[in-house]
Order: sequence, then structure tokens, then C-alpha cells
Amino acid sequence: MTEQTPGESEARARVLRLLVEHHDELFSFILSIVRNLSVAEDVMQDVAVVVCERWNQFTVGTDFGKWSRQIARYKILSERDRTLKRIHLLDDDAIDRIAVGFDDDRHTSHDHLAALRECLKHLKDRARNVVRLRYSGGISCEAIARRLGTALTTVYQDLSRARGSLANCVERRLTSAGRGQR
Repeated sequence: MTEQTPGESEARARVLRLLVEHHDELFSFILSIVRNLSVAEDVMQDVAVVVCERWNQFTVGTDFGKWSRQIARYKILSERDRTLKRIHLLDDDAIDRIAVGFDDDRHTSHDHLAALRECLKHLKDRARNVVRLRYSGGISCEAIARRLGTALTTVYQDLSRARGSLANCVERRLTSAGRGQR
């Protein structure tokens, strides 16, 4: 391994800080394409390794989010036919449309995630637990019903109400934040 100059070390550290700063947005992008939490985590890890290896290919001052999403896109496409066969991925055109949406200057995934995290805190414990099991845990509704000892229809109703409540809460937060910035 070659020794880095102080300027290179500083640039590398800056890229690594940007990776940490953009983690949630990058993970959201990956998850929106692979649509499986476990696979998205694996891809995120692979992308982080590539970013760390290719830190010197990033031009400081340019759009890190776009650069890292491009790495993620290439990683997903290159792995699709081999290791990701078990997951039904979107076609190339859909992946391109998602990438354009993330690249759009008006895209505020970070704001959405922050609002969602805050709104999750306001759900009742049972609803928050069902949402956590379903989306963070990747557990099927049937398994949740068995785990909680309740009817499957109850789980569906809980999820539906929670999603509606979260959607309304996130919309209110984003709308009020938008008004506060004007």
C-alpha cells in the first residue's frame, strides 16, 4: 500500500465522511431497487467497500450522492444475474427512472426519512411494533400474526392504519417545513 500525502489523507477522510452523511439516502436508493432488506444491506456494504477503494475517483465539490448512487446502480446491475437472482429486480428502465428521481434537485429523501423517523415515535406501541417487525425485520404478516397471537386481518388493519397515519404525519411535517423555509 502506498503512503498518502496529507492532502490525500484529508480528501479520503472527506469522502468517508460524505459516505456516512449520505448513508440513509444511498440505502433508500438501493432498497427501492432490490426491495429486500437483507439484500439491500449486502449491496450497501459492497458499495461502501467500492467507495472506500475508489475514494480518489471522487471530485470533492461535486455531487457525492449522485456518484455513490451510480456505484450502487452498477453494483446492482453487475450482481443481478449472479447473486441477486433470488430477488426479482426492476428492469433497467425502472432503475434509471428511480436514479433520475434521486438525482432530481427537488428530491428530499433525507427530509422524508427524518420526518418518518419522527412520526414513528408518535405511533402507538403496538402499531410501531407491527411496522418494525414488517419493514425493519422483513417478517411476513402471517408470521407477525403468529408472533403476536392475533388474527391476520388485525395485522393487516394495524399496518394499514399505521401507514395512513405515517403518510399523513410525514406530509404535515414536510409541508410545515416547506412553509417555514419560505
